Amino acid sequence: MTGNKEKRRGSIVIFTLFVLALVMSISFAILAIFIPKLKIASESIGSTIAAYAADSAIEWCLYSQRGNPNPPPKPTSIGGATVEIKYGSAVATCSTAEKPLNHSAIGTYYNVARSFEITQ
Repeated sequence: MTGNKEKRRGSIVIFTLFVLALVMSISFAILAIFIPKLKIASESIGSTIAAYAADSAIEWCLYSQRGNPNPPPKPTSIGGATVEIKYGSAVATCSTAEKPLNHSAIGTYYNVARSFEITQ
């Protein structure tokens, strides 16, 4: 009888290992599905921040172009995103001398870049 009891104990261990392997494989499958979705969600946040930075830079450029007295300093970083303003292909100052309007602003947040362009 003791031999039969030992066999049952061994089969319980094997059954437990099979159940554990099944649960782990299901967990890894779920992770494989959700990790890319989490990456997409974080990139959409970066996209929003980069677009906001580019929009703010274009608005600053329009404000400066209209000859408003004492415009604020040129934005270089907005909300952690870097901003680059261009006139054609050169770096822009957005002064009234840069006519006609042909400016673009590129906001970059981590690996996500968004740009806005104004033309006249």
